[in-house]
Amino acid sequence: MHELLRFTQRRTHVADYRAEINLAVNAINELELKLLQPHIQEVVASNSVEPQQSKIIEGLRRLSSSAANSYEQGLMDIRDGNRKSWRGTALEFREALREVLDYLAPDDAVTKVPGFRLEDGTMKPTMKQKAIFILRARRLIKSRVKTLTDGIDVVECSIGNFVRSVYTRSSVAVHNAVSQTEARRVRNYVTLVLSELLEIGE
Repeated sequence: MHELLRFTQRRTHVADYRAEINLAVNAINELELKLLQPHIQEVVASNSVEPQQSKIIEGLRRLSSSAANSYEQGLMDIRDGNRKSWRGTALEFREALREVLDYLAPDDAVTKVPGFRLEDGTMKPTMKQKAIFILRARRLIKSRVKTLTDGIDVVECSIGNFVRSVYTRSSVAVHNAVSQTEARRVRNYVTLVLSELLEIGE
């Protein structure tokens, strides 16, 4: 749905709309199948979550329960390891990050910063611009700001790789192996950025 919304903000080919709608239909079908299956308890033992991740979940709960749920769902997906598609897992992590950035850096506050300019092809501040707004407000050194915003770039690039890989990899086995690696990569970078945004120590 987020991707379709972005399509409306720029010139997009009809074929791209159709492809994204097909992905949405498949996702809905998968959800319906899950609802028909016996309910599986999703309680995870506390020792299966790393201390840093546990602190992040607690911090997220104070800001947004949905962000906490997204981050925790991503962690559970990776621990389970038995998935046919990892795109949803990566999107859960990105959604948790997006919600935190929206909460800590509202669009109107970011756009009021002297000298602010929207990036080409966008109609509102990007996640990277929001992160820079937050980190500069804390007067962090430039090298540290760059490290964290580079992490956001990796997250966005990885999400794009998930979408493209569906069309470029004919082997499902190869696709899944690469996707799981990408999902773990997204988890690591999102964890790094959220630790800084939520001011959580090691």
